[in-house]
Amino acid sequence: MHDLFRDPPTHHRPLLRWWWPGGAVDATTLCEQLRGFAAAGWGGVEIQPCRIGLPHDGPAAPADLHDVFTPRWFDTVATVMAEAARLGLRVDTTFGSAWPFGGGEAITPELATQELSLAWTSVQGPCRWQGQPRRPERPQRSASWLASHGGLPEEQALPADWLTRMAAAETVAVVALRGSTPSLGPYPGFVPMTLPDRWGQVFAPGWVDASQTVDLTDRLQPDGQLSWDVPEGDWQIVVVQRFVSDQLILEGAGHGPQLVLDHLQRAAFDAHAARVGDAALPHWAAHAGSTWRSVFIDSLEVPTDLLWTADFAAEFQRRRGYDPRPHLPLMLQPGWRNCFQARRGAALFDAADAGERLRHDYRLTVSELMIERLYAPLADWARAQGLQSRVQAHGAPVDWLQAYGTADIPETEDLAGGAAPHFLRVARSAAHIYGRDTVSGEAFCWLLEGLAITPRQVRERADAFYVAGIQQLVGHGASASVAGWPDGQHPWYPFEAMEIGTPLDEHNPWWAFARPLTDYLARNQNLLQRGRAVVPVAVLAPLDLFAFMGAADRLTPPAWHDALQDAGYDWDWINEHGLRACHVEAGALVTPGGHRYRAVVLTDLHALRAEVAECLAACLAAGVPVLACGSLPRREAGWLDAAARDARVRQALQPVRTVAPSALGQALREAGVPATLELAAGHGCSFHVREDGEQRWVLLRNPGATPQAPVWALAPGLAAETWDAWTGEVHGMKTHDATDMQLPPTTSRWLRIAPSAQCRPARPRRAAARSTTRELRGPWQVSGDGVGLAGRRIRFDATWDSLNDLRNLADLADFAGQLRYTLTLDVTSAELAAGTLCLDLGTAHDALSLQVNGDTPWMRSEGPFVFDVTRRLQAGSNTLVITVANVPENAHRDPQRPGGLPLPGRRLTRLPTGLLGPVRLLAESLS
Repeated sequence: MHDLFRDPPTHHRPLLRWWWPGGAVDATTLCEQLRGFAAAGWGGVEIQPCRIGLPHDGPAAPADLHDVFTPRWFDTVATVMAEAARLGLRVDTTFGSAWPFGGGEAITPELATQELSLAWTSVQGPCRWQGQPRRPERPQRSASWLASHGGLPEEQALPADWLTRMAAAETVAVVALRGSTPSLGPYPGFVPMTLPDRWGQVFAPGWVDASQTVDLTDRLQPDGQLSWDVPEGDWQIVVVQRFVSDQLILEGAGHGPQLVLDHLQRAAFDAHAARVGDAALPHWAAHAGSTWRSVFIDSLEVPTDLLWTADFAAEFQRRRGYDPRPHLPLMLQPGWRNCFQARRGAALFDAADAGERLRHDYRLTVSELMIERLYAPLADWARAQGLQSRVQAHGAPVDWLQAYGTADIPETEDLAGGAAPHFLRVARSAAHIYGRDTVSGEAFCWLLEGLAITPRQVRERADAFYVAGIQQLVGHGASASVAGWPDGQHPWYPFEAMEIGTPLDEHNPWWAFARPLTDYLARNQNLLQRGRAVVPVAVLAPLDLFAFMGAADRLTPPAWHDALQDAGYDWDWINEHGLRACHVEAGALVTPGGHRYRAVVLTDLHALRAEVAECLAACLAAGVPVLACGSLPRREAGWLDAAARDARVRQALQPVRTVAPSALGQALREAGVPATLELAAGHGCSFHVREDGEQRWVLLRNPGATPQAPVWALAPGLAAETWDAWTGEVHGMKTHDATDMQLPPTTSRWLRIAPSAQCRPARPRRAAARSTTRELRGPWQVSGDGVGLAGRRIRFDATWDSLNDLRNLADLADFAGQLRYTLTLDVTSAELAAGTLCLDLGTAHDALSLQVNGDTPWMRSEGPFVFDVTRRLQAGSNTLVITVANVPENAHRDPQRPGGLPLPGRRLTRLPTGLLGPVRLLAESLS
């Protein structure tokens, strides 16, 4: 068991997202890079062909950039898979190029995303109104924008007949609403990778009386004329039309138009699967289920406000029990699915009681259709080939948990801004509800910091994933080896303009020192893939978790999260679909996947479907505590038969106890719900616990800036060991009824709790030592090899009397690369005989290796940079070689011209570079 921890197998190692510049790759170079990934400790790759950050057209673009999903390209991937098999690595393939999926001749206008838009004409009655009501403008998505800003690549132009077919608008409904018009204003900003929608910002909706809606659809004449006897009052005549969206795959590679597929239409999925999946099978089938592990769908991020498809109205009526078309104006909420914009405006039209209910029913129908026609077919397709499906559901307008549950590997991500614990739990929760063995995470997605990320920051971010129960990380990411292309100056980094993610390949100067970091990640993942998670509390999630977490600040966990954590309770989200599929057994709520929850908590939900409320009442009656943190839901979520169903909700939830967030832990204890970990209050740590037979694995993380010493109780007959994922070492702990651990800031540590006879004895305390310190001074022989701004090559050799921060040296301030420091150290026989000798290298940016007298060098990807050199030093002269690598930031950012997109928060200062010291020889002897 310890051997597998110290040297984890390849399948426990993290993966890399591997960006390929479309088809502009060759198998020989790719296989060479793959060998480098293996040597650096990565366990496999996810192949993502795209053209993000590459020239779109013109002489700089290679002829084969768009040569993807062709026999030649499939053969190249097959060669890479064969090399991966030889290296013992896994390969995942994205189910298309870039996102949100589609493209090529396969996705015709009839199979592309469809959306509704509307326009209104204000009239005042009583009067006889006759005329042409305003028609909606076609929503301008990416193709329209590109057409007015330089056009599309020639290989991806929309054919003239496609443009004609897309130009037609179908009138879906004409509705008269009694009430006011919306209050609109311009959207005050720019957000990358999307376009502000046509509505700008909705400051206030048009408030209407939903009970007086008049359907005028049949009165609209073919020439657009309409006549109507307007009753007294202010009225809005609203025309709703269907458009084929001209949204394109975001920087997708491939010949032919790049329309996004209709995620609500099964025929669209089938056409796409035939192009990118079925066509690959003759080339890749030999690797399916072994080297070729899974197919992957990224988060969709479709900004369309009102998705539609040909049979949507019929499906809506079948599922919700009424015709949606007269109510469509109230279902439009601009920006509700725009994941890139941190805003959530009001609905365009609203009604005091009906608006939220109607929007819930619309969104529930969208969710059901997308799961049935996209996510479930993907999983079925993959399993038919002996593959797994790996899915990020969180960008889609669906019940995230249910969509995750269709996948074999649900995957979360860190949202380009932070690893929010309540968000990271969503994918893990789906695994517990629906019975999935592996939860993965797209990791290291910083925004505006990607080129400045150090190995220490990578480790700290990984810890946030691991303590949330994420078992497999996919690093974001590595670029295929196209050094010097396209501009002949520096390597391709797809997201350089926005610096999303972290360059994790050989073009990052600290790449050579990454192995200690990847070993650390692998050891954590080895333990996380053992046993089952101990999570006793289920928190009921609403349908729209995106909105519930708060569009303005999705990174700050709610107060009840902190209260549960402080009380020692881990928790999962549970959705309505999953809750209704559970059964109660021996006082526990048992999910379809076999996980057992001992309590359900409601948090600030104001509406539930009546069937769900009654399910909660049944749980409570069967002995599963149900608590409400905040107010109890008081009404039905949907619109049909609302009054009767509201009464059912109130009746079902009458017995539910309401508690304040601060009292939640105590209320759970009073209800007999055992905590995940019996920690003393105020412990300040996050935790994850796994049960594996007689033993428990406990991961404790101190996320703060001050040391923590959490104390927890141990049952009689149990003992604890510490498992150090950084060193691979295992040590016993001195324990009685309780034990504690010193956790430095931003660190994590594993414990194994097991019967005392199965644990190692505690290490004896070291005797007090007497230490002396000698600071080592120059001259230092220093050489550098790297690049500066605009790819300027920097090589130098120098003699320095003292250590310098390169950012303070005019000619080297923009250096990014490796620095080699050589120093002669004289050691006396008396020093060698005195005891332990350590070298403390002090501060270095940002990773380093130490070589003593030509021996195999130590590598460290973060400090403290302290090395026991007792056995490597000799009496007399010794040669020290310290190689330091920094982050690439300084060579990409001129403080005078920061470049990139004009986003707030962009750094304007250089980062420290090099070995700063002080370098000291520490001699330690027993007193």
